Amino acid sequence: MIKTIFDFWLDYSVSRYNRLKRYENDPEVRIILNTSFIQSLNVNTILLILLKLINFNLVDLRYLIITVIILFILNYLAYKRMSKEKKEMIKKRIPKYKRLYYVIYSLLSAVLLILVVYLVSCKE
Repeated sequence: MIKTIFDFWLDYSVSRYNRLKRYENDPEVRIILNTSFIQSLNVNTILLILLKLINFNLVDLRYLIITVIILFILNYLAYKRMSKEKKEMIKKRIPKYKRLYYVIYSLLSAVLLILVVYLVSCKE
């Protein structure tokens, strides 16, 4: 299961790379930032659901931005630790799904987070 999740995010990043490489020489930071943002939407959705289940009242949702920063740093460090050969191998990888699939996934992740925030913030 971990490998499947890892492969999904690699494919997601490669689909962004294939789109952005037409406009920039090396769009690595933009891709890492975008991937981290979408990952943080998923992490925040899960965290909000878990916090609601344990009846923890999150007063201010501005703190959810921290996950974007943490995931960006982790993704950036992981990418910088890769060898040049591994980076090139990833860049040449063919995503499992078409780019539209990843765009829809990004959109649905954002919509789901908004829905969860709304439901969590509703008074019972």
